[in-house]
Amino acid sequence: MNVIWYCVHKEVVLLKTFTLRMEDDLHKTVKLKSVESGIPMQEYIINLIKKDIEEASPNTEQKAKK
Repeated sequence: MNVIWYCVHKEVVLLKTFTLRMEDDLHKTVKLKSVESGIPMQEYIINLIKKDIEEASPNTEQKAKK
């Protein structure tokens, strides 16, 4: 797992990276949806993950930040 540091609005943020493997058809669909949304594929996938976590439990994200 790689670790990346970057600065967002004067705040240092730690980013971790990992490899995501998916079937070709799913990749094409996700890529198309991200293009339609006007955002990079990475951002599209992160948004989906965040939305799923928020819908599953509104308090989960707050617990993860602690």
